[in-house]
Amino acid sequence: MRPDGYHDIDTIMCEVDLADLIEFRRTQEAGFRLTVLEGDAPPGDGNLIVRAAKAAAGAQARGGLDIRLRKRIPMEAGLGGGSSNAAMAIAAVARLLGTDENPQEIAARIGSDVPFFLHGGVGRARGRGEETDFTLPAVDLHMLIVKPERGTPTAWAYREMDRRGRDGDGRSAERVLDAIRRNDRGGMIASMSNDFEGVVFEHFPEVRSLRDRLLSAGAEKAMLCGSGSAVFGVFASREQAQEACEAFADVWHAAASSTRKRARGL
Repeated sequence: MRPDGYHDIDTIMCEVDLADLIEFRRTQEAGFRLTVLEGDAPPGDGNLIVRAAKAAAGAQARGGLDIRLRKRIPMEAGLGGGSSNAAMAIAAVARLLGTDENPQEIAARIGSDVPFFLHGGVGRARGRGEETDFTLPAVDLHMLIVKPERGTPTAWAYREMDRRGRDGDGRSAERVLDAIRRNDRGGMIASMSNDFEGVVFEHFPEVRSLRDRLLSAGAEKAMLCGSGSAVFGVFASREQAQEACEAFADVWHAAASSTRKRARGL
């Protein structure tokens, strides 16, 4: 753990076409009102959307926003749903209200994953997540994402890693990067790993079981998403991923594909 309470990471992040739906409408009155129309999400300042919007607007907010959320990405899944929504809130404030703040600096203050989601595509994140590299080429991945009922709190996962004295090997990201730059899909898939898997699979056997079920359903590889508890399986095509959905009717599931361009630049 770093002196500031964060952890140093070295990870490759890939944007996929699974998303929450958020509508932002400018209002004359100052303030940010969030209405959750669908799904499970915390209200008010407990939601990263509101916290990010307030941070982006600063003390000189010129008006406010009426925000309506349809939550499609489950919480405590390791999918970055909250972080991506926070990035969209920062972008919405910049476009609709204006801001004197630097969006990337705001994003880094809100959460370690938020800077990535201002850009999307494929990126490498280091430091506590604020050191980002978006010069990587696009990748072609199709996957089925599944999640058990229980979630995995990110803070718990890091604490457990610290308690057990487990560190990553520090080389996996470089191997994945090398394969991406060589357009070596097979090498990229073979090199992917997740340091959280040991502690999460041990404590949550249902997550390990979903990993094994994805492999049995034909996935080329199956891995934990971030700190979990969702797991993704890589398939040769979107169609194959969708066909495999039939085997996971008992849990939350969604087919997804990597995006081909950066959709979130400011």
